[in-house]
Amino acid sequence: MLKPPRDSARLWLLIFIAFVVALMFWFFCQEALAAEPENQQDYPVTSPEELAEGVTYLLDRDNAPTTDPRRAITQEIGQANLAAAQSTSTDPWLLTSMEFHESSFQLSACGKKGERGLLQVHGMALKHCQKLGLDPIADTDQSALCGASWLVQMQVQCSVLVADWRACRDYLKKGNDRAHKGACNGALAAYLSGSCQASDIVAKRVSVRLRTRDKMLLEVKMPINQ
Repeated sequence: MLKPPRDSARLWLLIFIAFVVALMFWFFCQEALAAEPENQQDYPVTSPEELAEGVTYLLDRDNAPTTDPRRAITQEIGQANLAAAQSTSTDPWLLTSMEFHESSFQLSACGKKGERGLLQVHGMALKHCQKLGLDPIADTDQSALCGASWLVQMQVQCSVLVADWRACRDYLKKGNDRAHKGACNGALAAYLSGSCQASDIVAKRVSVRLRTRDKMLLEVKMPINQ
């Protein structure tokens, strides 16, 4: 016996409401995962395996071939970044993003100004690491800890990691509006330039690293294709 049309319409209404609620929950989770980490307790629960997935995601995005030697050390990098983050109370996802942009996960990378290691430390940063007995090109553990410890030093100097995480992350979307440049001031800007005040170029670099961090985190924690 067929059900009255009214019952069918009611059923479709309930399905529609459930769909809208599920969609709103999905967007809420995205915002929560991408939110600014205020302290170590606010960082998403992370494992070396998840960070290794993040490294793989970035290598895939960079079109690295399957034979690329960096793919063989994703787990090693994940373990090193998590250990460094836990030792210094920093964000392991941000460290991973920084390594991608600084050295493309190449431990032996050396820049024009003498930058060394995964996080390309040089000058005062390199001296800081050497005082701690860390060699940025010795192994992934020392390299990650070296960069993370210097980032902490910059945060002490600048009082904040990033002045306004969300505004800085969206800096490029705002047409490089100078009114939003100050949102990128802080330790990450100092890490890249030596100054807590971000210039236009540095603000762009900080913004890119934040966006990469958030995209990687969302891909690993909540893959859209699943």
